[in-house]
Amino acid sequence: MKRILLFLCVVSLSLSIISCTNQTTPQPDNDDTDTTVESTSEKDYFENYVPSDDEDNTMLVYPKDPAKYVVDYMTKMATVEWTPQSTFHLYGKYQAWKYDLVYEVGKTYYGLPFLVGSRGTLQQFNANVNNKTYIGGTTLANCIGDACYDAVYVALIQVCPSITFESTEDMLPKNNTGLMAVGDWDTEITKTDTPTIIQLTDKEVMAQAYAQLLPGDVILKHVVYQDAGHA
Repeated sequence: MKRILLFLCVVSLSLSIISCTNQTTPQPDNDDTDTTVESTSEKDYFENYVPSDDEDNTMLVYPKDPAKYVVDYMTKMATVEWTPQSTFHLYGKYQAWKYDLVYEVGKTYYGLPFLVGSRGTLQQFNANVNNKTYIGGTTLANCIGDACYDAVYVALIQVCPSITFESTEDMLPKNNTGLMAVGDWDTEITKTDTPTIIQLTDKEVMAQAYAQLLPGDVILKHVVYQDAGHA
């Protein structure tokens, strides 16, 4: 049976709603000087850009519409077509749940392999695909894949290289990991537990926050007593 990893996750509960902090496109100077500069095409950007570790992000070619770029990037990660060069097995335990997946040679899959903690980028994965055959690592240590929050992270760093969250547990705005709230709910209530936000926030306030969501924003949850989360 095909196992398809879809990164665009829908959460049915009213939980925390957040947005990337650095989504404002720089505005041009208002002068009469012709400052037209040829920009890297979107195709070249996807194929060649790898997030830089340098502090001033000199390698970053900032897209005109960062939110759209993030959505497009997630879509490409979820729909990339590939087949394994050889059958491989990925399994593990993350927080309160387990995963046990077999990717079989000769079968076609869509989306990066499901793997917690790899934080594989689309660029890295594509560099290890030859004629739609995945030739990269196949173990827990070297396979190129993502879980839900990993996929959100690698998509957001394309336009917000400064974000630092490591899991759903520290994605809430109070943790100061680079994400900010959408709406007027109190971000100081908790650093980790979204049921606490639900209990202490008026339903109308949360509904208004949901109404303000835009493509590229993140819906997430982390439930402390279950030791589990989703983004």
